[in-house]
Amino acid sequence: MKKRRYFYAFLAFIVVSLGTGGFLLSQNKGKRENTASPLRITMILPHSDYGYWSIVGNGVMSAGKDLGVDVKVEIPQLNYNVDQMASLIEKNTAAKVDAIIVQGIEDDCYLSALKKAEEKGIQIIFVDTDIENFPNRLYIGTDNYSAGYLMGEKTAEATEQKANIIIMSGAEGYPNLEQRYKGFKDAIKSYSDMKILDLKYDYYDALQFSDSYYEAKRTYPEADTLVCIEGTAAQTLGRRNNNLKEIYDHILAFDLNNEAVNAMKEGILHGVIVQQQEYMGYLAVEQAKQKAEQGYYDADVIFTDIYFMTLMDLDRENGYGKK
Repeated sequence: MKKRRYFYAFLAFIVVSLGTGGFLLSQNKGKRENTASPLRITMILPHSDYGYWSIVGNGVMSAGKDLGVDVKVEIPQLNYNVDQMASLIEKNTAAKVDAIIVQGIEDDCYLSALKKAEEKGIQIIFVDTDIENFPNRLYIGTDNYSAGYLMGEKTAEATEQKANIIIMSGAEGYPNLEQRYKGFKDAIKSYSDMKILDLKYDYYDALQFSDSYYEAKRTYPEADTLVCIEGTAAQTLGRRNNNLKEIYDHILAFDLNNEAVNAMKEGILHGVIVQQQEYMGYLAVEQAKQKAEQGYYDADVIFTDIYFMTLMDLDRENGYGKK
């Protein structure tokens, strides 16, 4: 009987030791053995938009300069070309960089390239869009469900809880947009006079947005509210040469930039969800450096702040929106 107790105690010790060892291996995966050369990090942007993603890239470059890290930013030749982005991941895997910072995209080839990089000991850090079941990943960015929920609350407030809504999204297969859409629907589901008429996609293209802007109104003449859960809309609406007529009573969108301010000043855009994209990029490099030197991230998921801003808020804060 005593021998059996000793056996089970020994077995428990082995199980705990293996479990702890696995945890420690997971925590230390990505920690550098040779620290003589500078840490090398590549950020792969989905495109150069002179707005949201360019600001993320600025944060990455600023952190590299401040923290003494060798960083570079790469962009596919065609906007949001997933195959080209996968090729850039493979190129940087072959170059044996220490970390790759990317947007999470649900595409088999793209995820396969990322998993091969992770298996080589390269840190994978998702910014803006998470892939929750990806092994040993870090996500830094907006809580997109909460952002969608906030947009729903602000839409209800702006329309006095009565609206016929067109949702404008970017493209299929992006978890961040799907989470925003879910959050929005959950926020307005208790309001019987708020109805979503259609979900349309602009594929992050200004011309496609303009076409969809009018097409939705032709299809649904009763539509009075346009809610844009991606960033192309605000940029397009605020360009002086957009030639878009005011056909919706309320328009709400994502991301603050000069064009969005113009659109708010013209009374076209009610307000925007503001994200912390430069801080996302900076923090991604900062966390990658910590992981490489100390073996751990602060957390697997780090949410950056969001808030809703109107022209009145801008006037009150810093006069940015004043005429």
